[in-house]
Amino acid sequence: MDVVVAAEKSRGVNVRLAHSIIEEIEKEARLAGSRLGLVVYSRRPLPLVDLAGSSSSSGISEAYNYCPILDGRPEPLTGIMEAYEMIQDYKPTLPITSTIVLLWSAAARPRVPLKEALEAMENHGIPVKIIVLKPSPPKWLPRLLGPSYEPDKLRFVRKTTNIQKLASAILAEATG
Repeated sequence: MDVVVAAEKSRGVNVRLAHSIIEEIEKEARLAGSRLGLVVYSRRPLPLVDLAGSSSSSGISEAYNYCPILDGRPEPLTGIMEAYEMIQDYKPTLPITSTIVLLWSAAARPRVPLKEALEAMENHGIPVKIIVLKPSPPKWLPRLLGPSYEPDKLRFVRKTTNIQKLASAILAEATG
């Protein structure tokens, strides 16, 4: 399985929380033998670790840590699209399942709605798992996600959230 984490790195994100989630996803993916990629985004995406590396799955949490805070209003669409391009660029000859994990602060409303991107990923058979780094959804979230908005499919991180269980549940859902 290929897992590409599209993680926000802006002024509005809790960097420690995002790092710990990426670290747990990295551990779980390593146990499953998955290839990992990392895209960091704010206004523009920055691919840091691509899927072409070995299947050792090491380095994405450190890469996130060393990346500076990016300027601009976070646009999760750019992170999703860059993650999709990474999956397409390193697609193996044998069919393999791929998933995109979006870490998003939802601190500011993006200018570009996500509904078309989520529908396109669904049509290509690539699920997008959204982890919102805040305890409750903002009021504008249903309009931004459109008909694909299902509160059960989004994961909101609260103080009581067990991050290890969250990471293993997301990767378990991705493998089906």
